[in-house]
Amino acid sequence: MSSPLHGKQSAIVPLAFKKSQNPLPADPQGQRLCEIFGRYLWCSIYADAPEDASKPKWYTQRRYPLKNRILWREWQDAARLIGVRPGHDTVYALIDVDSSSPYHPNQDASAIARMQAGMETIGITRTILIRSSWSGGIHLYIPLEQAVKTFALAVSLQNCLEAQGFKLRPGDLEIFPNVKAYGTTQKIEYRAHRLPLQPGSGSCLLDDEFNPGSSQISDFLAQWDIATAGQDIATLQSALPIAQQNRHKKVRKRLNKAESWKTDLETVLAEGWTGAGQTNQLLKEFGCYGVVFLGLSGADLINYIHQQAISSPGYKKWCRHQREIEMRSRVWAAAVENYYWPLGSYSDIRQKAENDIVPFNKLRAQQAQASILAAVRQLEAVDQLPASATARAQAIRAAQMDAGVSSSSLETLYKVENKKLWHPDYDESNREELPVIVVASESVASEVESERKTLEPPKTGEFKELRTKGEIMKCIGCEAEDSSSAQTKFNSGRGVRGDGKSFPQTQERKLGNRENKPGVREPIMNNSQQQNRQDSKKTPYSTEPDQTMEAIRSKIRNLELDYGQITKIICQKFDGKRSYELFEEEKLMLLYHLNTLS
Repeated sequence: MSSPLHGKQSAIVPLAFKKSQNPLPADPQGQRLCEIFGRYLWCSIYADAPEDASKPKWYTQRRYPLKNRILWREWQDAARLIGVRPGHDTVYALIDVDSSSPYHPNQDASAIARMQAGMETIGITRTILIRSSWSGGIHLYIPLEQAVKTFALAVSLQNCLEAQGFKLRPGDLEIFPNVKAYGTTQKIEYRAHRLPLQPGSGSCLLDDEFNPGSSQISDFLAQWDIATAGQDIATLQSALPIAQQNRHKKVRKRLNKAESWKTDLETVLAEGWTGAGQTNQLLKEFGCYGVVFLGLSGADLINYIHQQAISSPGYKKWCRHQREIEMRSRVWAAAVENYYWPLGSYSDIRQKAENDIVPFNKLRAQQAQASILAAVRQLEAVDQLPASATARAQAIRAAQMDAGVSSSSLETLYKVENKKLWHPDYDESNREELPVIVVASESVASEVESERKTLEPPKTGEFKELRTKGEIMKCIGCEAEDSSSAQTKFNSGRGVRGDGKSFPQTQERKLGNRENKPGVREPIMNNSQQQNRQDSKKTPYSTEPDQTMEAIRSKIRNLELDYGQITKIICQKFDGKRSYELFEEEKLMLLYHLNTLS
């Protein structure tokens, strides 16, 4: 059975140093140094050792990887500083506390101890304190017995320190390895750090009181072995994947819109009046705040708006409505209650509106199904439903056009839900088992019903064929027809077709009298439509219709309204009607409205 430390999902990797074509130095201490810090030697850094405690000027070697023996040679050179960076896996970590950092012992004597205690929660129980250089900065080394995934260790350290209240900032507090970005087009390296205890660099071991100690590499390696043996590697192994998962699940801070809105309102209202013409806006804001954030309504809301207004800064100086401020508070209270609702509740108006919404696509689909089904029933009633699918589809489209509705496209007809309504593969028995099409609204239901009536088989004498004569299309009078056909619904004696050599519509165009419009053909209507139109003209006020219309025309002339303007007024006041469609009482209402305009 394999050890859990070497499982597939583990972040722990074997410590064995890769012995490739990069041989180790002969010195045993040099070998140990290279085994720890020479695992990844690309992009190493170097600098000339400064003569004082100033910061060195670092350079990066990108042309080729450093050799182990060169690394050991450069480390021994007192005039040269050398540094490396972690690779894919690592056997150590490093916390860098700058001498000017708020977490340095000179500024906070307990900060390092808090870091060490916090890291024990993820299994890091042993650390090595060293002074990094003559500047006095501190490096806190974390030796590990086994190599771990570098990025997992970086995330774990960052989460651990931030949870203890430490803020990672370059120049103050840094961790190596750092949590770096993932490069999609080029590789992004981890940050590099200098090697410890280089001769002449000022680096040395520190005790628990931060007193300087030995600067020998042998003493450093001895403490390294003690620290690696004391780490809780099992706890660290379980903490690494958890830290990576938490990084992906980290909840980002989002702006609280309600709190922002409340803060904005409070800022606006705190200054009150600063000039004239601000009363209505401020009363509205007071009402909004009272309804949304205080949950006020009715008399309480009115009193709140009133009291807030009269106690606001600048009210007595700038408000020009002080005599009527209570009345205006009442008006704005009623207005905002119909527009806003308390925070955390749900508006009854909004709820009702959402319940009444019918998805547009669903409505169109229901209309299409109703139209297809009506066309099929019409063709079946007259025994003209073809047997083949192609011919049947064309017949359905033609029947829809004859009925005055949009014909369905072939794509619509062959949809699965529509195909069952007409295709020959579905016989009459199958079609009767289909679910009933429920129309979404009353308006759609009335349209479907009217389409069904229109598609009913024609009765004898109900429809007559109208053949347009070429002479009429060219506006040339035609010869009088036989008297037997002169009074049909297509030739009503009103001069539309014309029985003489010329058109008789020479009278002045009159509002509300469609028959007197020159050159306008009377719409073709069936018997039921003619009867409805005749019934619509019968009103209790039809005794003196000419007097009402004459008064309307007179008022239109006085107001100097043109035809387009009065047509627009009639459409707006009477739900899209035209003047000739008005009832007598509606004409009286129109006359009253024109009187109010004057």
